[in-house]
Amino acid sequence: MRKSLPAILILVASFALSACSHPAATCDPPKGLGELRSLRLNNTTEDAASAYARGDDRLLGVYGFSVEVPGYDGDPYAHKSKIRMLEGTGDAFCTKEEAALNHNARAYARKYNEIMLFKLKQAGVYLDPVPNAHR
Repeated sequence: MRKSLPAILILVASFALSACSHPAATCDPPKGLGELRSLRLNNTTEDAASAYARGDDRLLGVYGFSVEVPGYDGDPYAHKSKIRMLEGTGDAFCTKEEAALNHNARAYARKYNEIMLFKLKQAGVYLDPVPNAHR
């Protein structure tokens, strides 16, 4: 066993070094970061009011493990036509900028959706059968 120990150590070291010679996996940020860069939290109220005035009463959704609609507790799959997905969102990020943009997009969507749900409630429109399903 003692004689084979150096051979085993050399074998393990060669495997470890060969792993370092492979290039790192590349990560391509998704398309659509331009829209995420344009989202400003301090404009959310005006953006939601403007969309509603134009007749666009859709909620904003973000991609992640599944589709999320921040600020809405209902089933987003039951209301696909009432959700506009923000392109470029996700849950795996290539860069710090992409992570920050996604964090901002979720906060923006939550605030936007809360405003839109309030406007819909004022108009007597509910996405769910139970009026109190919105948080």
